[in-house]
Amino acid sequence: EAFSLPFIAWDAWGNWGLKSKIIFSLKTFPFQLWTQKPWIDHPGHLDYPLLIPFTQAYIYFFLGQVHDSFAKLFSSFYYFGLIALFYYHLKKQFKINFVLVSCFCLATIPNLLMISSTGYMEIVLNFYVTSGIFYIYRFILEKDNSFLLLGSLFIGIGTFTKNEGLSLWLALFLSCILISLLFKLKVDKKRLLLSVLFIPLLIYSPWFIFKHILGLKAEFFQSSFQNILKDSFILLKQRLPLIFGIWIKNCLSIQKWNILWISFIVSLLWFFVRPYKKISVFFLFIIIFQIIFDFVIYIVWPVDLFELELH
Repeated sequence: EAFSLPFIAWDAWGNWGLKSKIIFSLKTFPFQLWTQKPWIDHPGHLDYPLLIPFTQAYIYFFLGQVHDSFAKLFSSFYYFGLIALFYYHLKKQFKINFVLVSCFCLATIPNLLMISSTGYMEIVLNFYVTSGIFYIYRFILEKDNSFLLLGSLFIGIGTFTKNEGLSLWLALFLSCILISLLFKLKVDKKRLLLSVLFIPLLIYSPWFIFKHILGLKAEFFQSSFQNILKDSFILLKQRLPLIFGIWIKNCLSIQKWNILWISFIVSLLWFFVRPYKKISVFFLFIIIFQIIFDFVIYIVWPVDLFELELH
């Protein structure tokens, strides 16, 4: 599917795909796209980082023409990379049968297959952030500084992939703070925290400076933030039941394989009964923080409740 069709998913076409085609057509960086702001009422996400448009434009330059299918195929490679990533790291800790079953469950998740073949960049974000988390965890266990550097670099690339990378980076950083406070780690805690904090920020900083200079802001987040300060009680009353309902419905969906959330809860309970490694609570902290961030985001965005149901 990735190679048989051009971009048909809206974000893939109207966000990353369109920017990369403009870069390829102009043969230079299109500053006027941001300085003249032609997309004020267009959901082109001008505030999104440019790693993916740059990468897709490079593919077009290499081919000498615009070819959506090759750009989509590129994102599909991250799907196989994500599976390989899980296999490589899990086999260090678990028996091969468990590793293979885990990789099979991951590889057959319908949403993962969908975003891998339609040009959505969540698969790229997942790859970089998951790589970062695994390598940071390996550093905590094995005290190899190269793992800390690799993990921080991967997280930084994740922040430069999509805005959502920032919340995932923050969830990771807060989790590192918690395990540093709760456990007697055999690593330099200061080095861990400073690396996870500053290396990703250093990678993201050029885009942050660019946005600040041009005054780029996500308009819906601006208005939503003002609304939540003014009408916080009303928003919570309206949206929390809807968000909980959608979340529970999706988690119990057998068709979407999201019933794996039940496996996660069972595994979590088993962990507290017979902990394999207490330090692995590190992953639980990341998941909890990110769920909290997701709830906060959906309380304020999108403004339209109908769009909220679609998300």
